[in-house]
Amino acid sequence: MADPFIGTGGDGHTFPGATLPFGMVQLSPDTDTARWDTCSGYHHGDASLLGFSHTHLSGTGIGDMLDVLVVPCRGEVRLKPGPLDRPDEGYRLRYGNEAAEPGYYRVQLENGVSSELTTTLRTGIQRHSYPAGEAGHLLIDLSHLVLDSSDKYPLIDDAEMALDADGTLTGQRRVFRWAKGRHIYFAMQFSRPPSRVEFFGDEDSPQPAGSKLVKGRRLKAAIHFDDAGSAPLVVRTAVSAVDIAGARANLAAEATHFDFDIYRQAAARAWAEELRISE
Repeated sequence: MADPFIGTGGDGHTFPGATLPFGMVQLSPDTDTARWDTCSGYHHGDASLLGFSHTHLSGTGIGDMLDVLVVPCRGEVRLKPGPLDRPDEGYRLRYGNEAAEPGYYRVQLENGVSSELTTTLRTGIQRHSYPAGEAGHLLIDLSHLVLDSSDKYPLIDDAEMALDADGTLTGQRRVFRWAKGRHIYFAMQFSRPPSRVEFFGDEDSPQPAGSKLVKGRRLKAAIHFDDAGSAPLVVRTAVSAVDIAGARANLAAEATHFDFDIYRQAAARAWAEELRISE
């Protein structure tokens, strides 16, 4: 069996999360963004993680991507990640019991949430199991990206998120990291309607209650579920390099249901065929 953790320590600059052969989505945990060690977003041995983002480079030695960070949270909404050595100051989470295989990743978070990841070619599928009877929220951080001391600001010069009438969260941002002016678009859907949605603009400024749209550079959203612990919460997120319509089309083509296990099984079959190993 292939081991996705190979290369995640030392200077390997790989990531342990879920992807398909030649897939556009690499859904994986991020542990830090400010060190050369973590230019893939992840470094084995880091004691806390920031959440799960949908695009990653592997083995490059230079950083980019880490688009559309999702953090499964409980309690108060925290908008700053906090430093690696002091995770309690932000939304960072200690973690344990990681496991991964081609096309699948899971981890137990210190806040009691168990998170699992899998993918289609252009869509990331997450399943978050909250403690029974508890409320929770998902933080969507569009300001999250690899940092470097040589970068010229602003690293993000245009961003937008909107809650559409059908409950889909859509958005985009233009990033100036390794690839200057790279545009990424996404469409995200939830297995049940959220209780409420909060948007935050630049400088983490809260938008008026009931807002359906936010524009700026460094944006965030808190997707609240008062019934988070009633059943696992499944999130499906498609990306596109063209436009939001393209992200919606990828979602419609590849993520037609919320059965996480079916997506996971399909990913396992794809890797078994690619690697010519038995399932």
